[in-house]
Amino acid sequence: MNLQEQILDSYDSLVVFSLDTSYRILSFNKSGFLLLKQMYGREAKIGDYILDFFENERSKSLAKQHFDRALQGERFTVMRPFVTKGNMRHYDIMYAPLETNNKIYGFSALVVDITEKKKYEEERIRANEMYKRLFVTSKDAIMTSEPPSWKFTTGNNTILDMFKVKDMKEWTSLGPWHVSPEYQPDGERSSEKAKRMIHTAMEKGSHFFEWTHRRMNGEDFPATVQLTRVDFSERQFLQATVRDITEAKKTEKERILNETKFQNIFEGVSEGILVAGYYEGSFLYANPAIQKMTGYSQEEMIDLPPKLVHNEKDHDLVLRAVKSSKHDGESKTIEIEFIRKDKSTFLGQAIYSFMKWGDLDCIVAFIRDISDLKKAEKEIRDNQMRYQALFEDSKDAIIIFKASGEFVTGNEAVVKLFHAENLDTCKNTPPDVIWPEFQPDGKSSFEKSEEVMRTAVEKGSNSFEWQYKKYTGETFYASVTLSRIDTDDEVFIQASIRDITEQIETKKRLEAQNELQNLLMRISSKYINTPLADVDEAIQNSLKEIGEFVKADRSYLFEFDYINRTISNTFEWCAKDIRSVMSDSQNLPMNEVAEMVDPHFLGDFIYIPDTQLMEESGSKKILIEQEIKSLLTVPLMHRNNCIGFVGFDSVASKKMYSQKEIAILKLYSDMLVNIQMRSEKEKELQKLLHTTKEQNQRLKEFSYITSHNIRASVANLLGLSEMIRVIPESEGYLDMLKVTTEKLDNSITNINELINFENQTSELKKIDCSLSEAIQRVLKLTNQIIKKKEVDLKIDIEESHMIKAFPAYLDSIFHNLITNALKYGITDQSKLLEIYANQEETGTSVFIKDRGLGIDLDKYREKMFKLGTRLHDTSDGQGLGLFMTKRQLEAMGGQIEVQSQLNSGTTFKLFFPELVYAS
Repeated sequence: MNLQEQILDSYDSLVVFSLDTSYRILSFNKSGFLLLKQMYGREAKIGDYILDFFENERSKSLAKQHFDRALQGERFTVMRPFVTKGNMRHYDIMYAPLETNNKIYGFSALVVDITEKKKYEEERIRANEMYKRLFVTSKDAIMTSEPPSWKFTTGNNTILDMFKVKDMKEWTSLGPWHVSPEYQPDGERSSEKAKRMIHTAMEKGSHFFEWTHRRMNGEDFPATVQLTRVDFSERQFLQATVRDITEAKKTEKERILNETKFQNIFEGVSEGILVAGYYEGSFLYANPAIQKMTGYSQEEMIDLPPKLVHNEKDHDLVLRAVKSSKHDGESKTIEIEFIRKDKSTFLGQAIYSFMKWGDLDCIVAFIRDISDLKKAEKEIRDNQMRYQALFEDSKDAIIIFKASGEFVTGNEAVVKLFHAENLDTCKNTPPDVIWPEFQPDGKSSFEKSEEVMRTAVEKGSNSFEWQYKKYTGETFYASVTLSRIDTDDEVFIQASIRDITEQIETKKRLEAQNELQNLLMRISSKYINTPLADVDEAIQNSLKEIGEFVKADRSYLFEFDYINRTISNTFEWCAKDIRSVMSDSQNLPMNEVAEMVDPHFLGDFIYIPDTQLMEESGSKKILIEQEIKSLLTVPLMHRNNCIGFVGFDSVASKKMYSQKEIAILKLYSDMLVNIQMRSEKEKELQKLLHTTKEQNQRLKEFSYITSHNIRASVANLLGLSEMIRVIPESEGYLDMLKVTTEKLDNSITNINELINFENQTSELKKIDCSLSEAIQRVLKLTNQIIKKKEVDLKIDIEESHMIKAFPAYLDSIFHNLITNALKYGITDQSKLLEIYANQEETGTSVFIKDRGLGIDLDKYREKMFKLGTRLHDTSDGQGLGLFMTKRQLEAMGGQIEVQSQLNSGTTFKLFFPELVYAS
């Protein structure tokens, strides 16, 4: 056996045949003999007609075509599958003509088993195809961007439609800020905020947020964005999944896919063979394949030291494999880096075997270039690792199941979303356990699930909203995207599930707020058109409408009484079976409920989600007694002054209010203030109209009196003038003329005083006045009368007793009452005149008491304060004093009362409402 035959026989994985021009076997190695026996069940021998081994005509015809090509001088490789004992194997068959003296006398066939290589290739293609399907069928826009510019580097076709870009070339010239408005809804520049979002994602690994994008046609749309950092091959980049949420009902799915385009791994299979002397340390033989691999010719290879063929770092590994093959008698396989003639390298799989060639100990190395294979394996591993990393890191729950509904796998987000113990729990749980019996639209969950599955299988994908149930029993809303995945064997469904409960609740809150705004508009319209007489009823109805809308158990209105420092419940509405507390909420001292009042003075609302958590206080005691669990009160503000508050109690259960709801309820409080102010203004207008009518009536009455007095005085003047003219001695008549003239002047003075009072009241302002000083001023003016009548004067008023009053009115009131007391209250039998003051809760009362003639109240009670009334026959007045006193006191918000009996004296009580200080 020559060296070449020994080499071929020692290589178990290499099958070699040679045939002559009539297709008869010239030679084969041991592996070829075994392969033919294994494939065709018969042993081959030299001279056998090879076509007899083929069982069907098609295979025989195809083989003959290949043989003839080789006999015509063509070198080529074909791949053929063979079934052996029910197992499919794949082989590369390399044909080459056999020549001698430039004449072809046959051909050789080198057969290499490539089953494992094909399996790798098919696995890569299958993985690549699945990934492409997931990437292409995604309804979300998926893209990548890399530092430092952070421009987009790739993306799926959804981007073209979503962002209205022409093509991927245009897309990869853009960055996130190019497809965003200048500012985001929160006012931050898109360019600055985008960089901040990128930094967060790179730092934390992922980041989910909402974003406003802008299509290239200028149209803005809201979206959710999931940024995920991808660590790959010692570099980092961001993968972004953008979901258009304009319709709010549409769901976003994040299928994070590998965007790299795979390349073919292998161009063909070829193996090199090297033979070296074990002890000589030099090559003895190099076949053409190894020559092609390394770039060396046969002659160059034989002269080349073996250690120069492989990397120096692998030298020890090679030596161990060589020695071990001789020592153990078994082939040793290693992977090392080979060096070509041009100094480039390739990774090779080397199988070292020891053999004897005559007396020469040799080492045979069978070398296969596995660089492409290793690249393919690494690409598959990287692809799987990247996809698995994206799969596991996804914030969405992703479940893979068969079209039959059988659970296959899921990511960790599934466990978190459904609060399951682990994935096995999910796998062994029937679907109806995590579904309510019916969906929100009333359809059976089971029937509807079959419908959405059928759509996903038929159309390739299906997006919808679904209500799930966690293992804790809690239900939640989710957006679901089902995507069909086709494999060689069967169809799978990928479900991307995102919890959108918060979005749904937010939408419901917004709808509720819109309804509340519409309700306030209706109430406002009613307030505008409500007659004054129906205002109270309108307020009561609005409390009911608002209370029912916000699902409060009790709504009410409190008004402040700053004079008495109290608050009182003036309006109240209660839901069914909720007791009224209005009677228990009257004249509550402000200092006892300071926690419920003080913040309102500053215009702040008070919101107590849980009254049990309040600190102990008078306010808490009242709220607990009234069984209130939650409370919201909003101040009634008028020109920066709080006049009360509107409140909402939750008795049956605690209630949460959003800031927007509170803001809208503040509008309601403003409406209540406006209607109350309008009501007060209309009341003031009616009061003013009533006062004007009274003034006109009094002026009319006074005009009658004045006309009478002036006519009487004028008649007297005419008569006296005539008597003086005809009677020589008329000094007595001159005195009478003087008295008549003085009466006429007094009438004119009274007219001016009344007119000035009616005109000036609205222009005066109250100031702090001393009661003692005002009374002393009057007493000084009447001092001569007091001495003449020997009046016994008793005064009990502190010098520090102050009140709010118009000073001129105060002097006029005391002057009228004290001069009347001196004129009619001081008699020979009684000289006593008492003047004293009492401090009360709401003001000051001043008493002027005499023991004189008294007043017949049965006769004069109804008209004693009317213009022109004279209470005594001996009176020379015109009935203006008590009228002016009452009018002046009422103009200051006060009151006057009288107690009297004939011949027993009279007591006038004056009440001034605004107390400044009294010791």
